[in-house]
Amino acid sequence: MRAIGRDEFSVSLADGRHTAKLMGTALLWDDGDVWIQEDTKTNFDGSWTMRDNLSVTLVINGNYLRTPDGTVSRIDIRGKGEAALLTETGCLVGRLMGDRLQWQNG
Repeated sequence: MRAIGRDEFSVSLADGRHTAKLMGTALLWDDGDVWIQEDTKTNFDGSWTMRDNLSVTLVINGNYLRTPDGTVSRIDIRGKGEAALLTETGCLVGRLMGDRLQWQNG
């Protein structure tokens, strides 16, 4: 998945590269499909600042985490206080600790 802009991204699938643009609460795909957003708000939603680098802000919206460079990663919410970030090297688990999101790697 690659961010193209603030409200557009592309993905590579078996049948080629596809682009989607966010229009309100709908994703409009280049092949004509329209995906409508369901209520996905979680207690993880919002902006998160890294403890050791306050200039870096990550945004969680539903099941997606966006980094400052526009990279979007899937995050699975495993209940009210736990989430799993799927990375290229495996799965990283985070837990809500008050107003902090504490990842297993520190």
